[in-house]
Amino acid sequence: MDIQIFVGVDCDEQQMIVGFVGSQGILRSLSRTSSPLRDSPDRFGQRLAGMVRGLRGELNLRMRNFRAIGIGVPRTCSPETRQDIERQIKPLLEIPIYLDDREVLSEQGKAWMMLVEDMAMPRERPKDRDLTVVYGAAKLALDHTAK
Repeated sequence: MDIQIFVGVDCDEQQMIVGFVGSQGILRSLSRTSSPLRDSPDRFGQRLAGMVRGLRGELNLRMRNFRAIGIGVPRTCSPETRQDIERQIKPLLEIPIYLDDREVLSEQGKAWMMLVEDMAMPRERPKDRDLTVVYGAAKLALDHTAK
């Protein structure tokens, strides 16, 4: 049976966090970088694809293990910016992409994290709010591919 990985991305004006989450909710890998939204939104796709490839190599995974990408962006991102992000990523990673508001995904991520018993990181740390969006984004991707 193939490992199924869902990429959860939390991107605000300060940083971008990319997590690989398995279908059972286990966090497999996590990486942070500065946000491309502030200085170079036209390089969002390249930055994300580079992070995914780097983490994929570290875990010795193949692209066929990846089912979809969920991305949490600020509510202030215009529809045009969201479409541009999708347009940039599609040719680089060739897997389905789903975007939603970070705040919505944070709530969904909290709920999923509570259900996961074998989390790689403690649930109650205040700075783990970033992970709630990563989990929510991965859950968004998982839910869309399960349909």
